[in-house]
Amino acid sequence: MFGEFKLPKLAANQKAFAYIAQDSDCLAKDAHILGTNQLTNDGHMFIEVFSRWGADLTVCVAVATDSGAPSTYYGKAPGKFHAEGVGEVMIPKISFELKPGPKHVFPTPRPALPPPK
Repeated sequence: MFGEFKLPKLAANQKAFAYIAQDSDCLAKDAHILGTNQLTNDGHMFIEVFSRWGADLTVCVAVATDSGAPSTYYGKAPGKFHAEGVGEVMIPKISFELKPGPKHVFPTPRPALPPPK
C-alpha cells in the first residue's frame, strides 16, 4: 500500500504511523491490526502486510510519539480495500485527511492467521 498525507507540523518527539486492519475497522478498540509502519517526514506511506486471502482491509494513519502510543490526531481511509486478485495486490495513492480527535490507542499488530501449533 502506498499513500501520501499532509501532516501537521510535528513536535520533535512525534512521528506519523500507518495501521492496517484485517476484517475490522482500524479505529475499533479491538481491531485486528496486521501491520504498522512509520511514514516519512514529508508524509509518504509504504506498508506491506500479509493478510488472509479475500480479507477486507482498512487503513488508518495517526500521529504519536511511538507506534502504539496514544494519538489525538488521526484519520481513516473511506471504505475497505479487498485483498484478492491475481498475483500481488498493490493499492496505490491512498490519501485522506487527518484530524484532531479523542485519545485513541491502536492495538498491537497480530498475524493474519493463527500461529502453527
